[in-house]
Amino acid sequence: AAKAPADRWAPLALHLDPRLVEQGDWPATAAMLQQAHEQGHDVGAATRALVDEAPLGDRPARDLRYRIVSRLGVGVSTEEASQPGAARSPGMTHEQRETAVRRPPQPKSPRR
Repeated sequence: AAKAPADRWAPLALHLDPRLVEQGDWPATAAMLQQAHEQGHDVGAATRALVDEAPLGDRPARDLRYRIVSRLGVGVSTEEASQPGAARSPGMTHEQRETAVRRPPQPKSPRR
């Protein structure tokens, strides 16, 4: 039987940052890793390079997803968009919500 993405990619995650598999959103990140693999990316090499650039932040699974989206062009799954905490607003279009979920929040400029 085929392994679920969360199980398949757990050994890599433990190597990258042991906190990854402890995150509630790890399954969404693992699904994105699987999607990248299916698109022909060398997931191991790509994710090691992404993490070597800078350690993952306080929410490592989300941080890794953002990096995968921005560097590998792998899209956000609809499963992730339905997760609690996904960017939502009644006034936003589907496209705006997708963009908000894909793009990490930008730091605000200090006011003078």
